Order: sequence, then structure tokens, then C-alpha cells
Amino acid sequence: MQEYHSYIFGGGGYSGSVPAFGVSGGSDPYAGRAIPNIESSNDWKRTHYGNRNHWPSWEESKNHEVILESSAAIAEFGPKCTVEQLFSKPGAQYAEEGVRRSNRLVLLHKVIKQKGYAGLVHIYGSCAYQGNPRISALAEMGSQFMVTANCDVSNIGGTSSGNITLNGQSYVLTGNQYDHEDATLGYFYNNRFDISESDYNDIWNSKLPHTQNYPYLWSKMFPTHVVGREKAFWQLVRGKMLHNQHALRGMIRMAECVYEADECCYVNNAPRGVRAPFGQLFNTFPELNDSPKVWQPPHDFYSTYMVARFFGGNDENNGLHIFPSNNNSRVRGDLNSSDWASFNHELHTYTALLQARKDMQALEGFFPGSSLIEDPEVKLNEAGSFSAYSGVVAYNDADGGPINAGQKPAVMLRYKVLPGIGWTVWILIGSPQGYNDSRTDLIRVSASGLNGNIFKVKSIGCEAQLHEFVVKSGDSGQTYEAINTIVLSERKPGYAGRIQA
Repeated sequence: MQEYHSYIFGGGGYSGSVPAFGVSGGSDPYAGRAIPNIESSNDWKRTHYGNRNHWPSWEESKNHEVILESSAAIAEFGPKCTVEQLFSKPGAQYAEEGVRRSNRLVLLHKVIKQKGYAGLVHIYGSCAYQGNPRISALAEMGSQFMVTANCDVSNIGGTSSGNITLNGQSYVLTGNQYDHEDATLGYFYNNRFDISESDYNDIWNSKLPHTQNYPYLWSKMFPTHVVGREKAFWQLVRGKMLHNQHALRGMIRMAECVYEADECCYVNNAPRGVRAPFGQLFNTFPELNDSPKVWQPPHDFYSTYMVARFFGGNDENNGLHIFPSNNNSRVRGDLNSSDWASFNHELHTYTALLQARKDMQALEGFFPGSSLIEDPEVKLNEAGSFSAYSGVVAYNDADGGPINAGQKPAVMLRYKVLPGIGWTVWILIGSPQGYNDSRTDLIRVSASGLNGNIFKVKSIGCEAQLHEFVVKSGDSGQTYEAINTIVLSERKPGYAGRIQA
């Protein structure tokens, strides 16, 4: 720990890997948020040694002496052991890994805040919930990604309450990385699409000329319940915050346009390990051995932004971050040239984000002072009774696959007092249906909320859609019907419908 402190803070022959973020005259004077790259420090496995990984070979490393930090490993070996000895006892190694990870990540947080400017926001480079939202996750709120133990410095010169002095500086190391971050990074990439066998053969195998373009591919993908997925992900992450830290903090949702391109394709619900179907995109950048995520149509990113912005409102440290796409430093010329063909997909994606931003422009003045109803009551298909349900229930454990019969529309509602009139109400909805399908549902806050007034909304396709209402304070139990504003003649599979100006 002494050496790790020197490595990140500086001293003892180290220059310090953590800069003074946001400090005038430093290397990053304009930084407002610090999010470390945790890819190489998540876990400690035998396979990390050699094989072009971060550490020397196993033969070079197995006799390295380890000063143990966990009580479980010390009970097994005493205060020290070799790497090989530790790995010979999986239970002790697992316990040691968990304590060491928390000790170092919390110390990293302390040093980042210690060296940075007073208002610096530190975010751990992941979030407590990972993957497509599962109904079973509702019973797993106590678990947190990459947390298997809390800090324990009592075996390395510290106290049971977490006090420790490292290189002459005093720290209190308790809990884990999520207990200390100022906001969280919604690190979850949608990693799947489904397509029929016949369409797969036409596009990948026969390469029929009319099939070799993005819109055609997107038109043949089975639609997914993107709004249900995104709302459920936000709610699961926030649920873990409340369960484990007993308070909410902001979330910056992170999505990406590229990477893992050979893990995406399912044919009739069975995995098919293939890459991008178009030759112009394959291995455009050999050093990444990658190609664009063509299974993420523009409407997916459009909806991801919509949900993030609507859910987060103007609350501090909420937002959306797009993980960098292909090596854009190499772009030096016409994007239409074959050398840069893989960037074409990112252009579709980013323009969809710009479209979403434009379509939500009217809400920028509405968000301050508005109230969010995460789970308003819905009467499905205008029939039956009203019921409130979460995004997890709406998504119904689909795990990224095709729309299934158990899914429901995902709905959120915001309202704000409109002085002298009543309320302004905005509803965001996304339905589990095909690109050209439509449905009508009734929505309300509750039997008495907003005077029990009801909102009749027709949703078209599977992307996120917004509807605005002005509700009179004197109305009670009335039904307000949304007027569709999407330009129907311009609808195309894979894209969100453009809203009329």
C-alpha cells in the first residue's frame, strides 16, 4: 500500500500517476470530473500473467512475495506468501483480491480528491449493476459489481476503523468504491440483436445486392424494447444506490458505437458468432480488429439519450457519454472514402443523438422545478384497470432479445405547475412493438394525482416518443388525447420518427 500510494500520489521515485485535476497551472486545469480507467485493475486472475497481458509471465511472477491484507489469507498463510501459494487456495485468493481492490480503489478516490480542486467530481469507472435488466436482479440489490469485500487496513498498520498513515499522510479507508464516488458511470453496452435465418442468409451468406446496406439490415432486425431496457437499467442502478449507500447520486449513462463486434448476432434466438456483414467494414482498423456495432440502429441511441435526459432532468451529474468510436485521430480526409468506411455508422448514430437533442429542446426550460413520476399508472390498450409498474417489469427480463408477449410499454411522466392555469405535463413512452406497429394506452399519475386526469397516448414503433399536455386545474377525471407529431411519411426502420417543428 505504501508503494501504491507513492505510485498514484508521487514520491519514492514515482512522479505520481494522478494529476491535480482542475487545479490552475496543472496538467488538466479544466477538468471537472475524474473517471479512472479501471480495465487493468478490476480483478486478479491466473490468466493475467503473460500472454500479452499487463503482468510478466507466470514463471517470472509465481515466486513474488505478497504482503497479505485480508484476514482470511493471513489465517491461511501468515502475514506473507508467494503468488503461487496464494493461488493454490482459491478461497484465500478471492478474499485477498476483494480486500486489496477496495483498499486501493478507496485510496485512489482519496488521492484524486486530495490533489484535485475543491469541486472535483470523482466517478468510479463502472456501476453497481451490469448487463441487461433482469427481473431476478430485484432480489440482488445488496450485490455490487466488483465489490466482494470492503476496505480492511487493520492487517497492514492501520486500525479496525480504517485509519492508516501512508508515506506520512493520514487517510481513513472504509467501505468500497461506490461508497465514496460523487456520481456513477452507467457502464452498460447493449450487446445483442436477433434476426431470422432467411434474412441472415440473404445478408451474410448470399450477400444479395439489395441487402448490403444499413437500413435494410435494420429493417430485418427483430425490434427490441429499448425504452424498457433503458428505464429498467436506470432504476436498477438507482435501486442499488438506495440499498447500499442509502442515497441517490447522479448517473452518466455510457453507451458505445464500436467494440466486441463478433459477439452480437443471434439467429432465431440462438447465438451466431459473426462480424459485420459488409466487406467494407470488416477489419477497417487492424489494430483494433473491430468494426462498427451495426446491430445498434440509430433509434437505439436516440432512445437512450431520451430516457437519460428525461430521467435525469436537471439533477446534478446526470447525463449521457458516448465511449469513443474507432480511432478518430486517423481520420484525415473524405469520410466517404473506402479507407474510412467504418465511420459511416457513427455518423448515423451521432446524427440520431443530435435529433434527440433537438426533439427535447422544448423541455430544457421545463426541467427546472418539474417533478418526475418514474412509474405512472397505465391502462394497457385502453382496457382493464390502471396499474403502476417499473421498467424492469416492462422489460420483462428479455435479456436484449426480440420483443416478447410479456413486455409492456415503458412510461415516465413529468409535471410542473403552470401558474394561473394548472400543470404542464410531459410523457415519455416506448412500446414493445414493430417499427410500423402502433398501440394506444391510457396513462395517469394516480386516481387523485393531477386531479385524476388521464392521458391518452398513441405510440408508433419501438423508439422513445414524447407528448406534451397542458392540464387545467379545474379539470378532474378528464381524458386528454395526444396529437401525434411524428412525420409518418418519413418513418424508416432503424430510425426514430422525426418530430414536426
